[in-house]
Amino acid sequence: MTWRTLLLDDDPIMRMLMRRGLEAEGSFSVVAEAGDPTRARQRIVETRPDCVVTDLHLREGPAPAWLPGLREAAPEARFFIVTGTDRPEDTPGFAGLGRVLVFTKDEGPRRIAEGIREAMGKRLLA
Repeated sequence: MTWRTLLLDDDPIMRMLMRRGLEAEGSFSVVAEAGDPTRARQRIVETRPDCVVTDLHLREGPAPAWLPGLREAAPEARFFIVTGTDRPEDTPGFAGLGRVLVFTKDEGPRRIAEGIREAMGKRLLA
């Protein structure tokens, strides 16, 4: 099975690395990328991804400020957060995000891709 994936990160290099890691894993097809939540919402409506991989902190603020709007646009998609911080739970509003799977950037794109594949295959976060 191949999962249609949207990448959201304000750093184009991180998007490129995540794309390479996900597509090399073999279970993902990156159907869209965005550098901000507004563009991500547009791309979600256009492409209807199975999963969204996003950074926790964007220029527009932390995920609790904009992730609910993305979930509204794609209630069937599963969301995965990648962050550079070791303690994402310290982000104000993080607990209100509901069920999300968090990876740290130092795990590397391949390990993150494996973790997302495992979660998608087990229907976690459904």
